Amino acid sequence: MTFKRFVIFLVVISVAFAIFDLYFQFVNIQNEMNEELTNLSAAFSERIEGITQFISIMQLSKNITLPSGIKGIIEINDDGNVVKSYGLENYTRALYDFSALSGTYISPITNVDGNPVITIATKSPSGIIAVEIDPRVALSNANLYIVDQSGFGVNLSSNEWKTFISVLAKNSNFIIDWPYLFVKEPTYGNYTLVNQVRISSIIYSALGASLPSYILILAIFFLTGFLYLHLKKKDKPVEEFLDFLSEIKTFRRYEGSEDQKFVKNYNDLVNEWDRVSKSYASVIDEISQTNTDLIKFNDLYAELPMIFERIDNEESFKDAIRIVARRILDLSKCVKGVGIKYGQQIFNIGTITPYDFQSNTKFTLGIKTHSSTLDFVLDLDKFTTTDIFKELLVSLLHHVGSVVSMYELRTERNESARYDPLTELLTRQEFSNLVFREIEILKRENEQSAFVLVDIKDFKEFNDRYGHFEGDVLMKYIAKVIKNSTRITDISCRWGEDSFAIYFANFKKTDMKTKESEIIGKIKEFKRSVNVKIGVSYYPQDGETFEELMKMAEERSNTQSE
Repeated sequence: MTFKRFVIFLVVISVAFAIFDLYFQFVNIQNEMNEELTNLSAAFSERIEGITQFISIMQLSKNITLPSGIKGIIEINDDGNVVKSYGLENYTRALYDFSALSGTYISPITNVDGNPVITIATKSPSGIIAVEIDPRVALSNANLYIVDQSGFGVNLSSNEWKTFISVLAKNSNFIIDWPYLFVKEPTYGNYTLVNQVRISSIIYSALGASLPSYILILAIFFLTGFLYLHLKKKDKPVEEFLDFLSEIKTFRRYEGSEDQKFVKNYNDLVNEWDRVSKSYASVIDEISQTNTDLIKFNDLYAELPMIFERIDNEESFKDAIRIVARRILDLSKCVKGVGIKYGQQIFNIGTITPYDFQSNTKFTLGIKTHSSTLDFVLDLDKFTTTDIFKELLVSLLHHVGSVVSMYELRTERNESARYDPLTELLTRQEFSNLVFREIEILKRENEQSAFVLVDIKDFKEFNDRYGHFEGDVLMKYIAKVIKNSTRITDISCRWGEDSFAIYFANFKKTDMKTKESEIIGKIKEFKRSVNVKIGVSYYPQDGETFEELMKMAEERSNTQSE
């Protein structure tokens, strides 16, 4: 081995030693951080368990003094009713149910006026006792985050709030997300302690720990360089002679420059082929994944109209939105959570929480429907989500908005078909359907009811004299009188061109005269002279079917006019 090669070998060994020593110091610092976090986790668990044991045996008195860090206490009896409360107001039924079932309940972290709060409940001799504590009491002066199961955490020193969903999702205790290193340790009640440290600070610490080794290596480099320069002077005459020979054309032809150029070109061609082959394989994989995604998107496109076609009430509409959120989550592994907000209702699944609708950390999209809005919040993995998948997803969400708009239009159309557009009362057909069911109920419960037919006398002459516009005003006025004269349990409709029908539920015959006079008196207050005739029939005296009762009311109305 020549001296020059020896120097190169020494440099390589020194650099390798320096890198290995730096890595050893880095790992050592990580282990120290992990050990410290484990001790803090044990201290936190011991503190929380101590509070749990304390509240399980404590008796609440009138002049109780709350220990440090406990913001409020509430006592709940075995029936779920609050017996005593000291500063804790946000009691939920879930707190009682979990405590009664498992013996202990510990809540997620709650942000109360910018301060973190944890609610702990446990069984006691008198029922359930719950306390609201500040988690910073259990970990005083600790510069780290305490994170609940949903990924929502708070810094115990700076009171900074932050989400750690991606950190909790990974199995490793050490997670590198440049420029930070996260060290996590599970602790009591599904909580996790997370230490967030800049990687640069760890490297600086490792460099400081390895400083003696670097000084030694640097000294060896200086000594080796000095020795190399000293020996270089002895070889200088030989090098000058070789340079002289290289200037002579006779010797220059044997330098092999053409051969070196050919080899270099060949190597460049091989490297370019490898690069193109890898790019081609990557494109093939992307096309295959895109085809798979297209099949899933097409299936969901075809399924959406069928999901919303079966809706017949508000609960089934909520179920349809939940199904859509589930289908979107199942599209790809890169979709980790889906949230949909319709009006004031929020539907979330996966890693999305209601808190994400106020933050801007996730992929969001707002779509205007026919009569409302659809707000989407999706948690997409930034490493596996492609631009093509995101474009397909945006197109799908707009299609969901179109399908919801069609549902809103259909609902609006069905609702308008039930009411007369002029008077805004029920149509005759809808009135008949509702009253038919009411009569069946009357037969079972043996109740009395009244059927009233209000007819405008000489309505054609009224229109000829004052105009059809004034006739419409009169119809609207009488409809308003009827609405103000009926209860929520009564049913009214526009029966004909110039008549109205009313069903008074559970209405006795003795009270009908007063109600009849009230309706006629209010109609007489119209700005123009108008005459009406009223016919009344009673169930079950005048009949037991809808047709019989309405026929009797019509006959009595005609008799009154005569």
